[in-house]
Amino acid sequence: GTISMLTGVFVPIITYKFAEQNKIELIAVLRKSQKVIGILTCSVIAVFIGLSIPFFRLWTPKENAVYLMVLTIIVIFPHIFVSTLWPVFNLDIVMNKVKMPSIVMLLLGIINVVIALIFKKLFNFQMEIIPIVSSLLFIFWIAIYIPVYTCKKLEIKTKIVLIDTFKLIITTTVISIIIFLLQKRISINSWYSFFIIGIICGIITLLINSIVVCKRNIYLVIQRIMKNEYKFKIFRSK
Repeated sequence: GTISMLTGVFVPIITYKFAEQNKIELIAVLRKSQKVIGILTCSVIAVFIGLSIPFFRLWTPKENAVYLMVLTIIVIFPHIFVSTLWPVFNLDIVMNKVKMPSIVMLLLGIINVVIALIFKKLFNFQMEIIPIVSSLLFIFWIAIYIPVYTCKKLEIKTKIVLIDTFKLIITTTVISIIIFLLQKRISINSWYSFFIIGIICGIITLLINSIVVCKRNIYLVIQRIMKNEYKFKIFRSK
């Protein structure tokens, strides 16, 4: 819901650029939306995964927090892909090219049900297999099919819309592990300490993701500021 809401902010601009048939600016706006939504969403995901054990210990103290953390990772991991690639799917909607993605999603849904029934009938499987299969099929749809399909329609290289996804997968995984290891050394026994640590980790994660994803943009901004400052000094010296 939150990702759809954030994507909705960029849809009017994407629609306008598509109507203008300005492919260069369309791709620029699309990538900007991917960066913004990806950075915000993946920062939250990284912190939540890293602090999931103390969260569940506070929220459901009688349940197995480690087991709930595993389920959380299985369910929440696909949202890393959704955060950066949902704007790409929305571009399909703008281009009125949703027939094939909808059919593929329907087929994957049927495959998901069939696999679940097979495992239920033939094997003594754990309940985790259902969200695992569901997550893997959804990742295939959003991370493989949608980028390939959309980029083929736009006649651009697939890596253009996938580069930020790869970056955020790496940063989210690494940061989640670091936060997970750090929370073992910190006593988080109240909601107050949980939120304080969560906010601090969130701010740091947001900065790291911004630097990794927008490194070139940040460099250009700094370069521009330094250039303007240099001009200002010359002007004052005159």
